[in-house]
Amino acid sequence: MGVGKSPRRVPDVVVGPSDWEDTTLDPSEIALAVEIVSPGESASRDYITKPHEYAANGIPVTWVIDIQQDRVSLAAFVLTDTGEYQVPELEYGVFTGEVAGITVKIDLDALTGPKR
Repeated sequence: MGVGKSPRRVPDVVVGPSDWEDTTLDPSEIALAVEIVSPGESASRDYITKPHEYAANGIPVTWVIDIQQDRVSLAAFVLTDTGEYQVPELEYGVFTGEVAGITVKIDLDALTGPKR
């Protein structure tokens, strides 16, 4: 990725073309970048720094999934016509969103959270 502190930022999950065989993807080929919040400094990086970099590289959708809280949440950043992400509200329960024209439904409560 060509913008931001880390031009080689690697999301936790990437959705790209089905015929992808290389070890790298151009940002224009990425339909969705997903970050999973880890303990420590990860939250500010995942909610602020990475979405800023991904937006600057034109990635249309970024999800930040936080499994550190009592309830798993998802923040869906969607690129606007201004080239910036719309500031999302946290989603809980069942999330429904669109990625590359496909409706995706995720039961966030079924994802594994922190062990207590």
